[in-house]
Amino acid sequence: MLKSKLIVMTFSLLLTVLLEACGASMMIDSGLKRLDEKVAEIKLDESQSEYWEGMKLRMKASAHKIVKQFAQYLITVKRELNKENPDVDEIITYLKRQFRKKPSVLKIQLDYYKEFHDILRPNQKARLYAMTRYMFNRMLLQIKKKPNTFSDQTISKLEDLLDELDLNSVQIKYWKNMKIRIRRHARRHVKQYTKHLTRLRGELKKEKPNVTKIIAYILKQSNKKPSLPEEQLNYYMELNDLLYKKQQVKAYSIIRNKLSKIIEFLQK
Repeated sequence: MLKSKLIVMTFSLLLTVLLEACGASMMIDSGLKRLDEKVAEIKLDESQSEYWEGMKLRMKASAHKIVKQFAQYLITVKRELNKENPDVDEIITYLKRQFRKKPSVLKIQLDYYKEFHDILRPNQKARLYAMTRYMFNRMLLQIKKKPNTFSDQTISKLEDLLDELDLNSVQIKYWKNMKIRIRRHARRHVKQYTKHLTRLRGELKKEKPNVTKIIAYILKQSNKKPSLPEEQLNYYMELNDLLYKKQQVKAYSIIRNKLSKIIEFLQK
């Protein structure tokens, strides 16, 4: 069953930014507004501004399509969990298949970045590179300040569920050992992310950064297996074997409620 908790947790992580808003549509509009504020710093001319307005319409359509897909994934999972004997292995397989589908959200974002980059003049590109480096610097600083944030959040979300399931001493001991492994694997991912961000920041410091090469590098790293969501799914599959039938039934109920709230949000 705990595999199923990861289902909720994984999508919660993917939609962390969304959950700060009061609905998916408002989140998308808010995100585009923030982009507009950043683009204003690049000082587009009239023809560039017209092109950017067209891009925004396409970006908004893409965002709504992605949100709709996420909602459908959750609806499918919830439907399976409503069965008398949910096939959790099938749920995990289904989610992994969705994670591997192309084009990924990341690729869509990078394609838009490259398209916008290509309409800029050299001095404007330099500004875009500086803004991107600043973003990478902030990400690196956040990792340095709080390197355990991801593992702590993951463990906290799971413990919120486990606390309601009345684990016995054997289950508690197993969970304590699993937390050690979750933290160890999270540190490995943090180390990899730091390495990649540092390299990308260095590429953007060059006189003429090769954006095509940078994007190819990002996509190559993102396609390496196991991905973080898949690794999480594998972890929570272990927990399934710890739970008794009564615990599973209770966990299913908790997860269905969480899924309902997220689906409702996405469909606003």
